Amino acid sequence: MHYLLNNIDRKTGSRPDRSELNSRSLNIINAGADPFAGVLAAAFFYLLHNQCALRKATKEIREMFSTPSEICSGPKLNSCVYLQACIQETLRLAPPAPSHLPREVLPGDIDVYGTTFLVVCTSRESVELAHWTFCPFSLGICRCIGKNVEYLELKLVLAHILHRFDMRLAATDMNLGGGNPDLEGERHRLDEFQLVDYIGVARNGPHRRRICG
Repeated sequence: MHYLLNNIDRKTGSRPDRSELNSRSLNIINAGADPFAGVLAAAFFYLLHNQCALRKATKEIREMFSTPSEICSGPKLNSCVYLQACIQETLRLAPPAPSHLPREVLPGDIDVYGTTFLVVCTSRESVELAHWTFCPFSLGICRCIGKNVEYLELKLVLAHILHRFDMRLAATDMNLGGGNPDLEGERHRLDEFQLVDYIGVARNGPHRRRICG
């Protein structure tokens, strides 16, 4: 908000008015809330559908922190490598970006200018290269300014819930959030978390008024 409130047009010298500040504030709130909620839901979906990963993540958190009150931003939370890996994998599988990003590897893999994808990471260098090329928050002028806050929120919420609760899928919700064989395109996979686009708008009227007579 500091940069918005102090933004001055170089040509006209004008500052943003109240309506523009309202519009931009709404965009910032949506940009911060919706992606976080979507990634968090996807993380729970994939953890609950992969019990081995759920047990490993839960074990790491409960061994790192004796009580939930210890879970806070700092070196101990940042050292939870498996929790971070779960978040990264969730972002890869369900990036909070507009429109679905289906990926289908055909038989024989994909060849791009003589390079076959995907290469199995077997060395520290190849893992670091994979991390370097992984940019779910974009780059450059389009880079999300809330990237670090988003990661911190995800780590804190996931760590607290994994520490406090033993989770499992309810018998009636086994396919909740996943694909369906009757859906179109790439939405048929049962074990893939489904994201749907929504477009939000702001308006000024018409307003409903009570007529007294």
